[in-house]
Amino acid sequence: MKNFAIISLSFYIFLILFLPKNEIYYTFEKQLKTFNISLTDETFENNGYNLVVNDAQLRWEGNSIGIVENIKLNPFMFWNSFEVSNITLTPDMASFLPRKIESFSFTQHIFSPTLLKFKANGDFGKLDGFFDAKEKRMFVSIELSSNSTAKYKLLLSEFKYNDGKWVYDEILK
Repeated sequence: MKNFAIISLSFYIFLILFLPKNEIYYTFEKQLKTFNISLTDETFENNGYNLVVNDAQLRWEGNSIGIVENIKLNPFMFWNSFEVSNITLTPDMASFLPRKIESFSFTQHIFSPTLLKFKANGDFGKLDGFFDAKEKRMFVSIELSSNSTAKYKLLLSEFKYNDGKWVYDEILK
């Protein structure tokens, strides 16, 4: 039994170390392109157990709209995460999106494979939510900082105000 545990753990570590993390990242980029969003000029660091992407230019329809300082992909198979930190958008984007996003993370667990949880924080406040692929349900809760409500009226038009938070809860088609 002890040998089985050692062999299983060794196989798991081997699998994590040699998982094609760059290909997972490129698949993510391919999905972004369906929304005319691309990341360019990034540098990669494969640390064995995770992939770190630094200094990516964020583009929409070919135009630069910001910089993403750091992206960390952690594919651990039982628990996966995608962490983005220090997103700074250009001033012309600030009229309808937060200019500075300190962190944005996605997590997925093997015990609920259709559920993608996400959270973010920045100068706008805090955001929490999830997307359930099975039910096609999107839930987002935003706790805005004091001056953000007036700034993001266009974005908040789809949300409902409830108990000090802005909430979006819809079944997507």
